[in-house]
Amino acid sequence: MIKTQQNNFKTDIGDEEEFWINYCKTRLKRMEQFVHSQNFQIQLKLKK
Repeated sequence: MIKTQQNNFKTDIGDEEEFWINYCKTRLKRMEQFVHSQNFQIQLKLKK
């Protein structure tokens, strides 16, 4: 059972890696958007 799981993992490792790379990229984009919106809100408050 464990051997087949390891073999499957080796074949899937490319997909797994790609998934995490894409996941991290989207997380970074969301964080950037969040930071930009926060900065924008702070700037609006400072202008008032």
